[in-house]
Amino acid sequence: VEWYQKAAEAGEATAMYNLGTCYEYGQGGLTKDEAKAVEWYRKAAEAGEATAMYNLGYAYSYGQGGLTKDEAKAVEWYQKAAEAGNGTAMNSLGYAYEYGKGGLTKDETKAVEWYQKAAEAGEATAMNNLGTCYEYGKGGLTKDEAKAVEWYQKAVEAGNATAMCNLGVCYQYGREGLTKDEAKAVEWYQKAAEAGNARGMYNLGYAYEYGQGGLTKDETKAVEWYKKAAEAGNTTAMLNLGYAYECGKGGITKDEGKAMEWYQKAGEAGNATAMYGLGNCYEYGKGGLTKDEAKAVEWYKKAAEAGNATAMNKLGYAYEHGKGELTKDEAKAVEWYQKAAEAGEATA
Repeated sequence: VEWYQKAAEAGEATAMYNLGTCYEYGQGGLTKDEAKAVEWYRKAAEAGEATAMYNLGYAYSYGQGGLTKDEAKAVEWYQKAAEAGNGTAMNSLGYAYEYGKGGLTKDETKAVEWYQKAAEAGEATAMNNLGTCYEYGKGGLTKDEAKAVEWYQKAVEAGNATAMCNLGVCYQYGREGLTKDEAKAVEWYQKAAEAGNARGMYNLGYAYEYGQGGLTKDETKAVEWYKKAAEAGNTTAMLNLGYAYECGKGGITKDEGKAMEWYQKAGEAGNATAMYGLGNCYEYGKGGLTKDEAKAVEWYKKAAEAGNATAMNKLGYAYEHGKGELTKDEAKAVEWYQKAAEAGEATA
């Protein structure tokens, strides 16, 4: 660290970057200090160090080191880092184009272009993203199942956990030209789960719950993996864990309070089924919640906007009868009934 400090103060860009890393992770006897890390990353970036450019972009993206979260500045630094040859930044720039982040116009073709460059530079996440683009024919690519699997396999070989899960899905359903093989699917879910992939954890829990892929049906192990997946952010796992608490499944003691806690987390994280369930609980005063029509309608509206057909129907009814502080509005009621019907809701 002493030599990094001397070299950094002498204007050596790599040393500036290394010193930033030491501050970020509290290495070399330094106290962890994100603000100082960002300060040195900025100096290194301005001196032309590509990885520091990426790290500065990342700090802007997540508001680290005392920086105000700023997606436009993040993308600006990703662009500089990508042009300087940083593969991770190329992937981040591709993601920004794919979803229209940081003031960029959504452009799947440019996204694929950057994923391709990043993948060729050895970036594992980009390999997985490129596989997804081939799987669904995104960004001007012709849908190509063989190339999708090829890129997933390359990403797996480079250690990407999401690709492990994607390969598992391909085996489970016999997609992308692979022969359906539930045992291989479970094998890949296990690897993905152990590598920290939340979807892999959920899929492994599901396999244990229903005895798929040669696994013995085991509700306790299922709930164990749902809990890990939920804690890692998987909203479907949150919902399943909530249900396990509600019914006392998988060795868990029945606990409506914890069930509602997980339903709430799933709903707030954007799970449409959980949003609908919360609306239902507020409408009828279930799960220890006080009956509250206004909150019920609020959750039905969120669920409807997230695509839940039953919630669309409920929202239509709320507009038709002026429920939950909504002004009675027959036109809006018909509009939501129509949407519900188009989404397959039989009672709409």
